[in-house]
Amino acid sequence: MELDDATVNRLTSLGLARYEARIHLSLIRRGSCTAAEVAREADVPRRRVYDVLDALVRRQLAAARPGRVTTYSAVSPELALARLMSAQRETVDRLGRASRELAGLPGPLRTQGREHTAPPGLHRGAARPEGDR
Repeated sequence: MELDDATVNRLTSLGLARYEARIHLSLIRRGSCTAAEVAREADVPRRRVYDVLDALVRRQLAAARPGRVTTYSAVSPELALARLMSAQRETVDRLGRASRELAGLPGPLRTQGREHTAPPGLHRGAARPEGDR
């Protein structure tokens, strides 16, 4: 089944990798399925499907049901979107804190730079003593 690129792109803008988005959409459409089935459905290389499914389970966007063959299913789209939005808000908050901390650095950095200036005569462009050439 062909996955809608626009929907995949929207999910990637919310923080999912492209394979994660494709697999998540396939799980929503199929319900419960094995790794091999979802790899086929999402057109994701089989060697990558297990690590992508594990990432979705860790992010609580999918659930694994152990058995003779492990099956996977997506959490509800509403819950998935709430979790993705929460993660994006946390990222924005973290970036805001880092930005504020960095904005306060120029003053202290300038002051520290003045304390560590080279002795007179050893600045750029000054002639070196004859023995140092």
